[in-house]
Parts: sequence; C-alpha cells; structure tokens
Amino acid sequence: MEKLRAGILGATGEVGQKFVVNLQDHPWFEIAGLYASERSAGRRYGEAVGYGTEQTRWFIQQEPKEEVLEMRVANIKDAVSSDCDVIFSALPSEVALEIEGEIAREKPVVSTASAYRYFEDSFTYLPGVNESHARMIEVQRRKRGWKGFVVPQPNCTTIGLVLSLKPVYDACGLK
Repeated sequence: MEKLRAGILGATGEVGQKFVVNLQDHPWFEIAGLYASERSAGRRYGEAVGYGTEQTRWFIQQEPKEEVLEMRVANIKDAVSSDCDVIFSALPSEVALEIEGEIAREKPVVSTASAYRYFEDSFTYLPGVNESHARMIEVQRRKRGWKGFVVPQPNCTTIGLVLSLKPVYDACGLK
C-alpha cells in the first residue's frame, strides 16, 4: 500500500510535535510537509524547535527521527498549494478557521482546533465512537463546494470522557 503524504500545520508547537511522533513511523502516512509560522519557516525542523539545545522547545518524550529533524519548515500559508494528500492541523483556532478552510477546498483536514466544531455541516470525530457521523463530510463538501473537508477532533477533556464511557454505553446503555 502506498502511504498518504501528510502535512502537519503548527508542527513546531506541542500538539504539532505529537503529530510528528505519531506519524513518523505510521504505516498509512509519510510526513511530507511541516508548516508553522513565519518565525520558523525556512528553517530545518530541528533548528526551529531547538532540538538538542539548552533552549529546546521539544516537549515530547519520544524523539523525532533524523529525517524529520532535517526537513525544512514551510509557512502555514504554503500548505494550501502543497502536494500533500491530507493535512493534520494543530493550529490555534483563531488561525485555523481561515487556513483550514482554504486547504479544505482541495484536500482533507483533520484538526485539533475548535474553529469548525460548531457549524451545522460539521461534526467532531472520535474513532471507535461515532463513525456514522462521517456522512457529514459529504454534506460539508456540497454546502461549501469543497473537494476536501475539515473534521475537528473533540477537545481533550471530552476525548478522555467519551472514550471511557463508550464501552459502558455499549454494554449497559447510558442516560
């Protein structure tokens, strides 16, 4: 199986770094683009996060691979025209609404931001919990004229709560 080329928006932040370590050995994805603010754009990823220095901004226990550390970080605005197949976004919500929407005109975006959580043509996706909601992707595409889509994740406290309650719900039901 050919891997999907994945881009990571907000790659230098803590959540972006989590995307990096989770995708760098993933069987379905290869990291094809790292995107961040103008401050980091043009620098090697290792340099942008200060990896291995006293001023490190690397927050994750797992180490990034050398080939990721050597990748050049691009400006988040460049992700719109990237050759990535899918984009994972760790952008702050105030930036995400515009950038993710531009990218979704052409390709799928999976987002940690709340920017698209509350639109009528959107849903928060949690694998193993609400796969049936994926039908909303077609609604979103039709309504917005997009080839891609934006699927936001629930917030972090909701993820933990829902994942722990899902087996209880399946076994006993909940009110």
